[in-house]
Amino acid sequence: MKAFQLCSAIVFVAVISGCAGQRDSYRALLSGEPPAINLAVGDKKEVLVVSNGFPGWWGYYPALKSLDTSVASVGCSSARSAVPFRKPGMTLGGERCYLTAHSTGETWLKRVNKFAVDGAEPELPGSDDRWIRLRVEPGPFQFR
Repeated sequence: MKAFQLCSAIVFVAVISGCAGQRDSYRALLSGEPPAINLAVGDKKEVLVVSNGFPGWWGYYPALKSLDTSVASVGCSSARSAVPFRKPGMTLGGERCYLTAHSTGETWLKRVNKFAVDGAEPELPGSDDRWIRLRVEPGPFQFR
């Protein structure tokens, strides 16, 4: 009986660790008032991790989009993690997204649905919590 309970607990933990989830890594990069992400040219930071676990994403798959890709862009790549308890547990695979700063300037990042049918966007950035301000400053070896 104890062996059955132990096996059941292991299976339960394995299933729970593979649940679909997301980690908004960009929140750790926010600073100042109003909150903004401040990067230097050439910086590359993790901003979002999405797990493709059970039960999957039904109708909404989180993503980030840059309004001016010449200032900064968001690129995602497939990833898998053997560490089941790191949020999100990516034992069943997922995506890790990085923000790369290309040139000095200011732009907005928007939290979007990756598979949205229409690309309609609100007209006023900053009026919604889906918008994130991004400032890119010259790197340590660049002049203004």
